Amino acid sequence: MQEKQKEKTEKTFYDSLSDEELVKLIKDSGDALTLRKCQEQIYDRYARKVYFKCLGIVKDHDDAQDLTHDIMVKILLKIRTFRGDSPLFGWIYAVTYNHCLSWLQKRNKVRMQDFDEKSNEIADSDAELDLKKLTELRLEKLQVLMDSLSESDRMILMMKYQDGFSVKDISTMLDLGESAVKMRLKRSRDRLAELVNNHHSDE
Repeated sequence: MQEKQKEKTEKTFYDSLSDEELVKLIKDSGDALTLRKCQEQIYDRYARKVYFKCLGIVKDHDDAQDLTHDIMVKILLKIRTFRGDSPLFGWIYAVTYNHCLSWLQKRNKVRMQDFDEKSNEIADSDAELDLKKLTELRLEKLQVLMDSLSESDRMILMMKYQDGFSVKDISTMLDLGESAVKMRLKRSRDRLAELVNNHHSDE
């Protein structure tokens, strides 16, 4: 009985810690049990979120599960290298996107094109997405249209508009120049705009 109460108290303690406090404990503590408890807490907080990120990119349950396992192992092994310059979830999502990108490239599902850094300036304005048409779409229908995009288009739109990464952040994560990222975003928005407009013209 006392052992169960102790475990419950420990769980409540680790549940109450912020991400930053967990990372600090992992970095500072030499106790194996403390390390394991902190790692378990981070796994419990983020494994499901990482899974849905992966599923949103690869669109396959089994592949998403395998990727989630590999990504969470990588995160727990590398977490001591996390500098704390940004929130932990941002770093975890960066690791997730990088791992998924590598996986897609190996599977030849996506080939990152080379962009000429000295090409014409890419406008920062959004593509001609008709806002009225977009807001009229039900959320599930918009998701269906998003799913019709290629993995690379879907991934970069998720990074920018779902997770709020800046062009500079995406540039670093994908190892692309900022003008190349702007080009990719514009092309992806254009493709989504075309799908939205076609959807309304078919109704």
